[in-house]
Amino acid sequence: MSLNTVTSGLGQATNTAQNVGDQATKPVTKTVNDTTKPVTKTVNDTTSSLPGTFPKDEPPTNRKNNVTIPSFKELWAQFLAWMKGLIPRGVDIFEMAVRRFIQWLIPPERQAKLYKASMDHPIAATFVTCQLLCVGIPLILFIAGTLLFAAVALLVWVVLSILLLGPIVLVASLMGISLWGWGWFVFGLVRWLDRLVLGGMMERYWQAQIAQQKAEEEEKEKAEKEEKEKKEGEEAGGAEKETNEEKRDG
Repeated sequence: MSLNTVTSGLGQATNTAQNVGDQATKPVTKTVNDTTKPVTKTVNDTTSSLPGTFPKDEPPTNRKNNVTIPSFKELWAQFLAWMKGLIPRGVDIFEMAVRRFIQWLIPPERQAKLYKASMDHPIAATFVTCQLLCVGIPLILFIAGTLLFAAVALLVWVVLSILLLGPIVLVASLMGISLWGWGWFVFGLVRWLDRLVLGGMMERYWQAQIAQQKAEEEEKEKAEKEEKEKKEGEEAGGAEKETNEEKRDG
């Protein structure tokens, strides 16, 4: 046997052994990679929710809460539709108000009389109607503008008066509260000092003065009552004398 054949056989054996080893290690590495993938995925998921880390991007409210958020175009279209429906309603309300005002101003009986008179005198009726249409509208607009201007002026006057008088009234009320509180404080302090130092002399003097004033008022009232009774008795006696004299004369 030659040396070349031996070396060639050894080379083929080593190649086959390497191929077998590679084929055996491939599924092992594949399984290791497959097992490490969920571990890394769970680690990433847990680390994103740990404190001190950035939170995940939350889904929009319409996806999270199953709530459809309308767009600006939809809102604008709804607003326009509402406005278009509001105009006929306003016209209907104005028409009903005008009809009620006309019925209140001109009852149905008077309307029938006016219709009969207009049919009997068409020239005068058409003349009056044209004058009312041409003159009444400017008068109504003028009166409405005057009332509106008066209402706005009244509102402005009220706001200005509140702005001007509000701080003044607030400061004055605070001054009144402070005066009331300090007055009672001084009264209590003087009364406490009178009881502590003077033994209540000022309080007794004050009570004596009040009792004296009450007694004087009662005496005056009694004197006035006595005077009234005397006058009433004199008047009654004079009336009796006059009646007696009249009886004697009769």
